[in-house]
Amino acid sequence: MTRYKLTLLFSFILSIVFAQNNSVLTGKITNPNNDKVYLQGFKGDVNGKTKRIMLDSATLDDRSRFVLRTKVDATTHVSLYDGSEYAQVLLAPEDSVHLTLNTAMFDETLRFYGRGAEKNNAVAVLALIGENHSKVINDLVKNDPTDSTKIFSKNDELAKAYIDIVESYQEEIPEFKDYGDRLIKQKEMSATMLKRYIRGKIEFQKKMKPLLGKEAIDFTGIDLEGNKTSLSDYKGKIIVVDFWATWCGPCKAEFPAYKELEKKYGEDINFVSVGVYCKEDAWRKMATNEGFSHNIFLSKKVAKQIKDYQVKTIPRYLVLNEKFELIDADAPRPSSGKLQQYWVK
Repeated sequence: MTRYKLTLLFSFILSIVFAQNNSVLTGKITNPNNDKVYLQGFKGDVNGKTKRIMLDSATLDDRSRFVLRTKVDATTHVSLYDGSEYAQVLLAPEDSVHLTLNTAMFDETLRFYGRGAEKNNAVAVLALIGENHSKVINDLVKNDPTDSTKIFSKNDELAKAYIDIVESYQEEIPEFKDYGDRLIKQKEMSATMLKRYIRGKIEFQKKMKPLLGKEAIDFTGIDLEGNKTSLSDYKGKIIVVDFWATWCGPCKAEFPAYKELEKKYGEDINFVSVGVYCKEDAWRKMATNEGFSHNIFLSKKVAKQIKDYQVKTIPRYLVLNEKFELIDADAPRPSSGKLQQYWVK
């Protein structure tokens, strides 16, 4: 084959590749978490849920650089996943975007360059602003979740400031318009959800207040052998109650920290693992595999025994003192490092 024909063939192949992969995202990562990165898109299913789909992947070279390609017909929201964290990206046809980031300060160091950089730097700035705003609100909630006036006022103030910034980007960057509308809708929804959460928290605390310092509500279920067992069987020591279910992801995420506390303090503290809102066979299998020391299963039929504890979301932790009195109806999660404050002075 002549050199001329080879050149034509190579040009033809390149044209096909470009047509199939008309947007390019390149980057350099400092302190990479993994040796690969992934470009993911989003697709709605028949149930209206959004799921991630793989668009491309790449292995970092010896200088921690990568090249990712995908085909888009219009400005499209995708995400870069490094195996640990996500960066939100907007890609338009023929974009050639380059990003740099340091995973030690992921959001704070994310920068975009090249064709398509302007809209993506806006996305990165807004992500960082949203993160900072969330921290402010979370700190207020932790300090006093019952001060709804202060929390709602600050949240409304921050939401307005955020939306103003989004709208300014929409005026400056036409390709940002649709994504900006989505961000505004999400912010409005989160403000509504926060108010609902705070009101629920206040109502919950009102209902729990009369129970604190009083003898705990005793309840009876079965253990792993199918024998009847009650919470009061563990009287005489501080009791930590963990309400969980087999289908509950956050519950299972707490198991390692919970078991670590049980291993460290189990001789002096009774850690009681209570399965609720799940099937008995599934509970027995998981509780056995996890190796919890003290187990109680409450079937749907007998779960009414704990209705006054308002166990509507899980995981949920109670702490009882040696006298079997309730001292916290919504104790910190094991992974927080704060649960042991009740017995470590």
